[in-house]
Amino acid sequence: TRAHPLTIDVDGVRLQQYSSRASVGAALADAQVSLLGADYSEPAVQAALPADGAIRIVRVSEQQLVEYAPLPFGALTQAAPELELDQRAVLQAGVNGLLAKRVRILFADGVEVSRAALQQWTVRAPLPRISGYGTNIAVRVVDSPDGPVEYWRAVRMYATSYSPARAGTPVTAPWYGRTRSGKVLTKGMVAVDRSIIPLGTPLYIPRYGLATAEDTGGGVRGLMIDLGFEDANYEGWHEHVTVYFRTPVPPADQITWVLP
Repeated sequence: TRAHPLTIDVDGVRLQQYSSRASVGAALADAQVSLLGADYSEPAVQAALPADGAIRIVRVSEQQLVEYAPLPFGALTQAAPELELDQRAVLQAGVNGLLAKRVRILFADGVEVSRAALQQWTVRAPLPRISGYGTNIAVRVVDSPDGPVEYWRAVRMYATSYSPARAGTPVTAPWYGRTRSGKVLTKGMVAVDRSIIPLGTPLYIPRYGLATAEDTGGGVRGLMIDLGFEDANYEGWHEHVTVYFRTPVPPADQITWVLP
């Protein structure tokens, strides 16, 4: 059988050989070129000798290593009885955790060809950032033209004002001039966002006077308050004010502990 010229590229060396063998594997054996582990040849060992005589040996190696990545911390908010109402504080700083991952990397002739995770585990669990909101209610007193006013909360709010004719309600509507609570609007009745101030809450607004939350309005959202007047005594308001929540302190389930 006639011998064929072969060029074998292996381990950075090019070997020139002749072989009359029928397969690549047999020719490599004659040339004393061994395939170890996951090594392979191109063409494959069971293939016939290539017409151009070119055979390449690919050395496959494996490496395992451990990679580390941070585990982001979350955030929690909880009541803090030691803080006064409407005070906030960071009770615990957040700390990232640490995740370890064992990875297997395969190389073909020194070049990375694949990477697969074998296992992963938590080296250190993250610690959440904990923000606390105050629930300790302190009753205080503010002076007013009507005498001392006892209050349990004071909040800065943006005040506007309205009256029956300025409320945008048609005169023919059955609820014209009436509040959400069904009362005839007079000075001392104010519109609020019920998610923050429940209807019926007694209030005090300096320069306006004692008031009660009796109404709502489409434009009254968040820390806003709409001061009610009759048409005859209407006053225009567009300013920030301190709104005092008068005693008695309502039940805990009626208090919005965290304001926007």
